[in-house]
Amino acid sequence: MPEVPFESLEVNNFRGFSHLVVEQLGRVNLIVGKNSVGKSSLLEALWLYAQRGSLRTIEELLISRDELSSSRVRSELDWEKIETAIRSLLHGRADIRRGGAAIRIGPLDTPDRLLALNIGWYRRRKEEDGAVGVAVQSSPSSELPPDAFIGCAVQFGEERGVIRGFERLGGRTFASRVTDDQVMPSFFMPANGLSQGQIGLLWDEIALTDLEEDVVRSLQIVVPEIERINLISMYDDFSERVGRIPVIRMRGEKLPIPLRELGEGTSRMLGLTLCLVNTQGGLLLIDEIDSGLHYSTQYRLWELIFEVARRLNIQVFATTHSWDCIESFQAAASVNENDGMLIRLSRKGEGAIASTTFDGRRLKIATREHIEIR
Repeated sequence: MPEVPFESLEVNNFRGFSHLVVEQLGRVNLIVGKNSVGKSSLLEALWLYAQRGSLRTIEELLISRDELSSSRVRSELDWEKIETAIRSLLHGRADIRRGGAAIRIGPLDTPDRLLALNIGWYRRRKEEDGAVGVAVQSSPSSELPPDAFIGCAVQFGEERGVIRGFERLGGRTFASRVTDDQVMPSFFMPANGLSQGQIGLLWDEIALTDLEEDVVRSLQIVVPEIERINLISMYDDFSERVGRIPVIRMRGEKLPIPLRELGEGTSRMLGLTLCLVNTQGGLLLIDEIDSGLHYSTQYRLWELIFEVARRLNIQVFATTHSWDCIESFQAAASVNENDGMLIRLSRKGEGAIASTTFDGRRLKIATREHIEIR
């Protein structure tokens, strides 16, 4: 099996994880566990890692959970509200005025691949090679310097740390050493799917390539009569383009029809597969993978995911609550030896979250005996 980004995983001080260790991962990983145990948070940690602590990624994480208003990003910032939002990323909502706690994400025992994020208050200092950020610590009741700002010191492996300021939640960078080639290809697909604009951008990346065939194959899992797919522009009464929609050609039909006419399952399948084929050499993160999909389609979906992930060297992480999804995953994993892994998250004493891994053999036993692992 070609090398994957994560053979194991350690997450420190991120959201509900004080210290989470997953000792073994596969190419395709299904994450299960009760509500509020951290399944989505684990996907967020992986996405943050893939994007190397990007402030835009942090902004999107906060907005997606309503911890930050998207309108506030475009207006004058209220530092107190920004501080409250940022603290939600830290385990126990650590006080960033007293140093907070460093978020650390990476494979086990590989310091050269560790992402460290120190979120706190900083101020500028001028040096010969330009402006740098200097940490400021104070108590909640004391005054901060007038030029203080909330920032994030980002360090990946042995690279020198980078101070990024949240002045525009995507704002100023001081002494940057994180380069574009360190950022991994990745997509985070939320449970409610992709926007029309995201579908269009992903389609444009693979249009007229062999990867179109994978997209059509995935749609045929839901509706076997689908033969072709394309995106067409839609216009308003003033001939202004208002967006693009996917349309499909059905076997035996002369005219295309909107994909949405065929139900939620086809739209969900389109988004999943477009994310998959656009993530070559990177990470695909899918929240509630079975959302909108009938249980009868899930085994063939997992078959396709295993096949494409292996061919394009993609590592997949998905979450589910569904026993049907677990059973179909196990059936597909059983014919893809060493590629599939199920990770169960559960709460232990004093609120800690621990992981239990099930490889193909253990998962087969658990599903055969109907052992509760969700």
